[in-house]
Order: sequence, then structure tokens, then C-alpha cells
Amino acid sequence: MVYDAEIEAVSAARGSRWIPYDEFHTGYKRTALEPDELIRTVRVPRPRGAPHHFYRKVGTRRAQAISKVVFAGAAEMKAGRIKAVRLAFGSVAPVTVRARRPRRRLRIRC
Repeated sequence: MVYDAEIEAVSAARGSRWIPYDEFHTGYKRTALEPDELIRTVRVPRPRGAPHHFYRKVGTRRAQAISKVVFAGAAEMKAGRIKAVRLAFGSVAPVTVRARRPRRRLRIRC
């Protein structure tokens, strides 16, 4: 989600279409796929420049795949400052969500 991935859905009757990943999950165990569609391709654009990225999954125990919270972040840096940042969170809502408007001023040293 933080890399603006897209999913190609294909149907024998209607051809193919691209779905932005942040629109793919529509609810708990629900997706934007139509009943006759399959996923053919997942396209992840190459990040610009030298991105910094981080992810973290916190679960209750190793025996379960269920997460308490999932976080992913990607930042574009320029001259030691954050030029752009993308944040996404899972297990905090029925679907993974992207923070579209993070705070404008972050005091982070990298």
C-alpha cells in the first residue's frame, strides 16, 4: 500500500482491469474482484531515489497469524529531510488503511 501497488484483475468475458491496491480490500474477507475475475498481476512501482522503508507486525503469539497491529512506512529523503512519506496500518479497521494526510511537520532524524 505504501508503494502504490496495483492489481490486474482478469475476466474471460470482460478482459482485464487495474485496481489500486488501496481500493482492493472492500471489507472483512471482501475484495473488489468480480465473481468471474482472477488476479493475474501485482504491479509494484519502483520507489524513486533511495527510499527508507520499515514495517512491523505485532501479534499475540507465534502460533497465530492474527496481528494486533501492522504498520508499514516509506519515506523519500532529500538532503537529510523527509520529502514525502507514506504510512499504512493493518488490523486497526476492517481493511488496511493508508494515512492520506500525515502531520505536515515531523521531527525525525535519520
